[in-house]
Amino acid sequence: MSSSKLSFSDARAKLRETLHERLGVIAPHSCCAHLNYPSHLNIGEHLIWLGEVDYLHNIRNVDIAYASDFLSLSISKMRKMIGCNPIFLHGGGNLGDLWTFDGYRQLSNRRFIITNRLHVHILSSLIGVPNILMPNSNHKNQSYYQTWSQDFRDSYFATTTQEIEMSLRDALENQSESGGSLF
Repeated sequence: MSSSKLSFSDARAKLRETLHERLGVIAPHSCCAHLNYPSHLNIGEHLIWLGEVDYLHNIRNVDIAYASDFLSLSISKMRKMIGCNPIFLHGGGNLGDLWTFDGYRQLSNRRFIITNRLHVHILSSLIGVPNILMPNSNHKNQSYYQTWSQDFRDSYFATTTQEIEMSLRDALENQSESGGSLF
């Protein structure tokens, strides 16, 4: 009886291929910020962080110019170091009780957010930061968006690069109508 399980190297290659496919919508960039370092003892969170660093640095060839946990975040220092390049939020489960304050501080000065993290979408919508929510593997994001967020003026749901571009154009139009500017 043959086994259908993948070897470690085959599983790693499949994971990389899936990451490239799912994250391929992110435009190439030279540097980024990587926020919400897990400054606690949960080893799983640290392994997720290391996987994110490996993907950004070794696969996407991006310099992580600024990284911090939620206590040491300096928005002014981060802006100086990354300019208009993207900000990536650690994708582990450490969005606990402090997330509302920390998330507000991290997101309130952003002009636009693209995320697959439901908490980031919710907070961005609540504080009025235009945002695009992308799908996740269990369809929770799409269901939430269709139920609660689809009527919000500056909240969008996108599954393709074309939908992201259309959402950005719509957001730009909304901003120009209100006298603001995304960029």
